[in-house]
Amino acid sequence: MMTKQQYITSKTYNPLDIVYHYYTTHPSLDHKPLPPQELFNNLQFRGWNLNKIVSDVMETYDRKFELTVLLDKNGNFIKYV
Repeated sequence: MMTKQQYITSKTYNPLDIVYHYYTTHPSLDHKPLPPQELFNNLQFRGWNLNKIVSDVMETYDRKFELTVLLDKNGNFIKYV
């Protein structure tokens, strides 16, 4: 189970970790998970848009953790809360 803080750290430094976590904990997974690099290579080989996948999974976790992004008056990122 990923905590909100783990999610924020992954979102900030390695978004692919979030996708891999989602993949390995998804209820419909009925086989041994592929290693991370093999999974991402496989997705790209099949023509899937990895950026779209990352965006969709992060949107799911943003809602789950009720994550809010704080921006300054110029729209620059400050932090996640």
